[in-house]
Amino acid sequence: MDNRTPGFINETMANPVTTSPTLRQRLRQVAGHFSQAEIARRTGVSKANVHRYLRAGKVPGDFVVDLTREFGLSPAWVLQGHGAMLAAQVSNEAADESRRLLEVVLKLNAVGHEKLASLLHNDAGRGMRELADAIERHEQLRARLSQRARPLATKMLNETRDALAGARIPEAEAALAAVVRLDRMVNQPQLTAARNMLEGTLASYLGDLPRQRRAHLGALGALMQADRLRDRQFLRTCYNYCAGLVNAGRLHESARTADAMLLLAGTDPPQWPEDRLLHVPRAMLLLHSGRLIDALPVLTRVLAGCSDEVRPFVEDLLALAHFLGGAPARLESLLPGNELDGLLIALLCPQPETLAALHRRLQRHGAQVSRQYVEAARCLATGKGEVKWENAPQPVTAFANLVLETELRMRRGQHTAATRALNRARLQLQQLDAETTPHFAAAALHHRQAARLCKGKPAQQAQAWLKARIDAGYLCLRGLTED
Repeated sequence: MDNRTPGFINETMANPVTTSPTLRQRLRQVAGHFSQAEIARRTGVSKANVHRYLRAGKVPGDFVVDLTREFGLSPAWVLQGHGAMLAAQVSNEAADESRRLLEVVLKLNAVGHEKLASLLHNDAGRGMRELADAIERHEQLRARLSQRARPLATKMLNETRDALAGARIPEAEAALAAVVRLDRMVNQPQLTAARNMLEGTLASYLGDLPRQRRAHLGALGALMQADRLRDRQFLRTCYNYCAGLVNAGRLHESARTADAMLLLAGTDPPQWPEDRLLHVPRAMLLLHSGRLIDALPVLTRVLAGCSDEVRPFVEDLLALAHFLGGAPARLESLLPGNELDGLLIALLCPQPETLAALHRRLQRHGAQVSRQYVEAARCLATGKGEVKWENAPQPVTAFANLVLETELRMRRGQHTAATRALNRARLQLQQLDAETTPHFAAAALHHRQAARLCKGKPAQQAQAWLKARIDAGYLCLRGLTED
């Protein structure tokens, strides 16, 4: 059967009085607007039966019919999930088709409690043909509406992109909400993928990383449905999904996903810049998990073949890798939104003026950066003021914030407060699961702090961690192994 066949065939024809989870969800949506007592009173059934219909078992067709009539629902929405929920919100043409569907359901429901085998052949055949004709007319109407809505959906997508480019978040949210409604009408995988990509971008602006990853995953699913496994949009969506995993510290999962896409590509030399860009997640994993020597050549090859659009990001990442390898800190390439990395670099840098320079640079970025980290840079550079740490949505960010708090207390000579912050950071680090990798610079600062604040075996373990990383090529840590 064509996968575009309406769900109504699966939900009603096989058994006129059986509801599927999808149909039951729509009934529950109606119950979310009206109380079960009101539904029972207006449809003439008991409240207990209404509760049962919404939870499990079979739903009589006459109950569905009474429900649509009493509450002004669109039969096409109730039975198939198509169009608006209320009949008053659909066009006259769509309403006529909905009424025809409802008439067919009424005819089938008249014999709904009998076994299909006991029906007269002519009656059963006539009912099936009428139902098939009604569905075909409804699908033709949907196709015409889809054709008319497609140019409008494209226009709204462009408006959403423009609003996001200008950081006009409320305008982008409103335009994207309109695209979502049009997408349900058009039902085109490529449009669904584009809409999910924009939703992921919006979620990144709002700092909602789980929503960002869900949106990018939805875009990947839509492109797979459209059989577009080997084009630039699919590969760019894969990379954005991997980037969302990286932001959450899910470096192993990100690297595995990117590696799978590279295997799928199977092209050597790479066909598109995105084929090179998908090497970045593996390089990020190598960089933050103690294999700097392996990460540097990968990033260098990516930089040689990446597009101008993503070059600044790759240069920023490569500057971090070079610093960890012992090169001087280069804060001039620090991108807005990457201020946490810059702050960690400045704290590892042996030159004290680096921190003050970072603070001045962050101030020039203005509203593009997190005010929390601008204030943290000021407090660490001047030794004055307090930082009000916001609740971090990601465990790796919460760990990094505790490391910064420990550093602030140490620089002020508040040994007891610094030790408390260090212990909270250690507990946060222990609670990270095997898939979550903290930022290397944050982990290095944490172990340097432990080497200075702790005594005995904990201090020795911290020193050993630092020495092992220096041996692995992280030469920025030289000089941190002394008490």
